[in-house]
Amino acid sequence: MTVLRLRLTGPPDRIDPIRSQLSQLEQVMHVEQIDGLMTQLDTEDSSSAGLAESAVGEVAQIEIHVTSEEVAENIVLFAESAAIDAGIVMERVDEF
Repeated sequence: MTVLRLRLTGPPDRIDPIRSQLSQLEQVMHVEQIDGLMTQLDTEDSSSAGLAESAVGEVAQIEIHVTSEEVAENIVLFAESAAIDAGIVMERVDEF
């Protein structure tokens, strides 16, 4: 079994359908959101206040258990495509 970790950044209404689609894929054994959606921090006194990258939405950390590394690579390609279509950011990470 291979564990795949993805970080999705965007509005919850765009993240949730991708997480749902991932859980329905044939060689995916388990999908779990590791933590609740975290609001991107942006305070008025922050040096990043008002920057576009501070207004991207929420961050979801999703752990996916798949049957093999080969399947994991295919899942990443699927998730990247779904994220682009949804207008959100997806990254594969080694750990949260």
